[in-house]
Amino acid sequence: MSDPDDILQSLVERPRETINIELKSWIDPKSPEGEQKIARAALALRNQNGGYLVIGFNDKTCKPDPVPAGVNVRLQYHTDEIQRIVTRYASHPFFIETHFQETGGVEYPVIRIPAGLKTPVVCKADLLVKGPGKKERYLLRAKDIYVRTVNTNYTVSSASGNGPDIEELVERCFQNREAGHTALLSKTFQAIPSVNLLEVFKAIGAVSATGLEALEGFEGIFDKGEQRYSAAMAGRTFYHPFNGFLDIALVIDGLTKTWEPNFDFLRTLKIANPGLTGWPIWLVSDSFPNQDMQPYFWYDTYEQYIYRKADGLIPRGHLDFAIFDPKGLFFLRRAFEDDMGADALKGSKTIEIYIQAWRIAEALAVGKAFANALGASSETTLNFAFRWSGIKNRQIDLWAHPGAEFVSARASQQDISQCEVNIAASANDEEIVARTVDALQKLVLPFGDVKIPRQFLSEKLRTDLFKH
Repeated sequence: MSDPDDILQSLVERPRETINIELKSWIDPKSPEGEQKIARAALALRNQNGGYLVIGFNDKTCKPDPVPAGVNVRLQYHTDEIQRIVTRYASHPFFIETHFQETGGVEYPVIRIPAGLKTPVVCKADLLVKGPGKKERYLLRAKDIYVRTVNTNYTVSSASGNGPDIEELVERCFQNREAGHTALLSKTFQAIPSVNLLEVFKAIGAVSATGLEALEGFEGIFDKGEQRYSAAMAGRTFYHPFNGFLDIALVIDGLTKTWEPNFDFLRTLKIANPGLTGWPIWLVSDSFPNQDMQPYFWYDTYEQYIYRKADGLIPRGHLDFAIFDPKGLFFLRRAFEDDMGADALKGSKTIEIYIQAWRIAEALAVGKAFANALGASSETTLNFAFRWSGIKNRQIDLWAHPGAEFVSARASQQDISQCEVNIAASANDEEIVARTVDALQKLVLPFGDVKIPRQFLSEKLRTDLFKH
């Protein structure tokens, strides 16, 4: 939504630099340096929960600069031109607005960056230029998180965030989510007659914490997982280019035992994991020699970030980010194997769905093992959600299973596909296989009229995964 004219006009009549307002001299959006300044400012302001980028003013004196000769301001700073830059570098694209405010007979572009941040925005692409002697230098770096911050001279600027900056950023995201939930509850309760509210609250009191997560849906778990993944990635010294993921959310409802966030909890999970594949779903990496890949404590949960690059010994690498919550909540983000080969920088355009079937079946089996180890009863249920992201323009492939039966239709036109699966803690292997095939059939819907060979896939899962 556009802002009132008086607010926009004040930005050019009384220009100033604040945590939510950035001033820039006239720049050429088509030049590498101009692209850098616009992208960095836009991403930083978005991570600040919105603000304004005002062009044509000196950021130190806050005085207007002369308009360069021959510049068509409305054409050069058209919304489409600025949006192109933002979309190219923002890990989570957002829509901007360019307004043109006049003062002193000159029009100045005022670029509005929207509020409502719920996930940190990470720079997703490098901007590399050649300097003197053909030496290359980076103007923007993929994986950097730009924020509005105060430097040692106590002036506000847009820069790569450090530890405290990232913590504040994540807190802003959580506050926005809590505000959204509060507004939803407020509207809901206003629509309920007061005489019925007591019964509503009694019913809420009877629902377990994990049950509330399931009722709320899995979006909260996925959103938190994506936020924490971005924060964890920002603190690493290595770079990875992947944007295709299998995300798994699990809510175990009805555990008979309460667990504390300690290493007894993690050890219980490690022992319980059946290890059905060479790189198990929700493996616990406490024995890894690299401490950066071991679980770490994060506000009553454990998180774990594992990245192993493909090399001569490992033909395909691994990228996992996991959250282990003693309340019976689990999250896993795993990069598609299609993207993890030695040529991953080229970007894969496939998704190997037999591998995905194996991952789904294994997640169901591991979740069942976790539930029973943590204290399941006959009433315990496991609520799963599986989400593919980064699938737009990908095509189904069977590069890991040549000769397997399959019929595919076309490349996906949407970027995300999601489904939910519920099983009992007592589910047997046959039930897990059946639920896996059902889930896969839902996930492949964006790829057209896909024919899943149910019997063939079921037999492969039984023999290869469960050894029957």
